[in-house]
Order: sequence, then structure tokens, then C-alpha cells
Amino acid sequence: MSKSGVSLLEVVVALGLVAVIMPLILNLLPSSMMSLRRSERLAVATTLAAYRLDEAQLLPYKVGQDLDEVINLNPQRYRLQRVFTPVDDYRVDVSVSCVLLDSNLPPIELRTRLIREDQP
Repeated sequence: MSKSGVSLLEVVVALGLVAVIMPLILNLLPSSMMSLRRSERLAVATTLAAYRLDEAQLLPYKVGQDLDEVINLNPQRYRLQRVFTPVDDYRVDVSVSCVLLDSNLPPIELRTRLIREDQP
């Protein structure tokens, strides 16, 4: 004779497993959301810095020129700083750093060396 159905013991074991596993899964959600938010902010900061680094090739620079700016992308604010350091008469080091204000995330810093073609 075959029984079609579940015994009370099987139901209790299944409920016990669900009661143990569900809190573990629910504890992962807030930390994964925080990690996702952090990675999005770092991606935006990296994109802004890369854009300003590409833009530096087009700018006529002057030593001591202040190219700092604050960009508001609600609800975050980013501070971008560009520094031009002459190496010799034809080469310039460009450093762009992007800091997420009101956050403890590390700053993003990108550097490159440009060859100036506007020298006589």
C-alpha cells in the first residue's frame, strides 16, 4: 500500500529548515544593497575623473591654474581637481582626482603624461 501525503515529521523538518535559512538570506540583502550603492558611486567618480582626464588634452593649461570644481548629482556631490605639472618644455603630467563628498569612500586618482604640440 502506498501513501500519498506528507507526515507530520517531514513538515516539521521542512519548517525548521526554512526557519534557519530565511534569516540568513534576509541578512544578506542590506549588505548587498550597500555594496551595490558603493560600487555605483565609485563608478560615477571614475567616469567623471576619466572624462576630465580626456578633456585635459584639449585645455590650454597654465601652471597654478585652479581647475577645481564641485559637481552635484543628487543626492551625491563630487569634487574634481586637475593638476598640471610640467616635466620639461614638451611634456606635462596631468593628475585628476575625484572625491565623493560626505562619504568615506577613497578618492579616485587618474594620471597621464601629455606631449604638448603647441611649443615653438
